[in-house]
Amino acid sequence: MITLTSCISVDYDLPLLPHFVKHYSKLDIDRYKLIFHSKFKFYPSKFEHLLKPLGDKVEIFTWIGEFSCDQKMDKLNQLQTEGLILTADVDEYQIWDRPLEGIVWGKLRDRESLDSSLSFITDKGLEEQFPVISNKSKWGRNLMKPCLFPYNIKFTSPHHLENIEPSDDYIDVDHYRWVSGRLEKSIERVETYRKINKQGRKLEEFGFYPTKGLQEVIDEYGNKPLI
Repeated sequence: MITLTSCISVDYDLPLLPHFVKHYSKLDIDRYKLIFHSKFKFYPSKFEHLLKPLGDKVEIFTWIGEFSCDQKMDKLNQLQTEGLILTADVDEYQIWDRPLEGIVWGKLRDRESLDSSLSFITDKGLEEQFPVISNKSKWGRNLMKPCLFPYNIKFTSPHHLENIEPSDDYIDVDHYRWVSGRLEKSIERVETYRKINKQGRKLEEFGFYPTKGLQEVIDEYGNKPLI
């Protein structure tokens, strides 16, 4: 039994959803457990038609409220009930060159548009829309992400598993992070973390300050027209 898990933003990620469904429906996956998140009340009927290619294999979960990474990890961990877990964000496209078995890590590689703009997603193939492969995110160790693992191994962060270190034998993962919505999502996340800080709660998560990379996105794209 292989179950795909993911957490998808209703506010920013839906343009990627048809591409995500098309890509992962080609793999031998038994179940899809998808969390859809928004700060505001929403109706799954808004996007259910995009999941039709998955048939009765898909199960929808809803999460309404402010985003936090640790809460996302908790919710994903709760979906892990049997067999193997294949997990991916909606902007991550794993390139499988081996059977879906055991523990498999992936290494992120950014995909960008030709002019590095945060382009709108269309129905054209993502590789055609974002042909440039780069290391724009500069995440170091965090380029590695768990892709496949037994259900009883839990996330401790989006890039870490309990007591398991990344393997040098990894698959490539195309990361369509630099797309329309990235700036707005980064601004919202920074505002959320600042609010958490004012409340006296812990701003640091998983050994780093999450606002640093977000602020870099805002610094680069915040003074440019949104396309």
